[in-house]
Amino acid sequence: MGPQQGTLPALLGSDAPQLAEGNAALDQLIASYPDHPLAVYALMVKGTNAGRHFLTLGKDGLDVRPADTDTSIEQLGVVVETTLDEGTDAGVDNITLNSTMRRLARAHARAGDLKQADLVLDQLVDTFRDKDVPPPVLATIAEQAETTRARLHDEGVTAPHTAPPATSPPA
Repeated sequence: MGPQQGTLPALLGSDAPQLAEGNAALDQLIASYPDHPLAVYALMVKGTNAGRHFLTLGKDGLDVRPADTDTSIEQLGVVVETTLDEGTDAGVDNITLNSTMRRLARAHARAGDLKQADLVLDQLVDTFRDKDVPPPVLATIAEQAETTRARLHDEGVTAPHTAPPATSPPA
């Protein structure tokens, strides 16, 4: 681990050339040590980054790397699956699981699959209900899931975005 590998989780990923060595290290961790408990965090960072557009301002103007929803769904899905697998100690903490599942739902919606997005949000609430979290915490999680669902349905996301809105917050 080095400064770049520490920066990437803080940013939830980046394509910045200044962080290329850090991304290479995360890729190596995923490829060479897929069962290591830290690999799930590398997948979360890479999957989150893949699910959003990346803008680079260069000499020739603005370059847009479009979101790769397929990669995002695949990588975030592994994070969720690994975390929910009771036969392993690997996985992310509950707060990270909550945000990762909501990101996964957004990725499914961007890929045009609102039904799967809804299923992920339902699974989110069911997962924390099964964990017997305190009722006020479960109520907050359910509210977050419903807010995410409403936004996805209000936006009518049915196809991958081709360009990010000028004022959109990060995914």
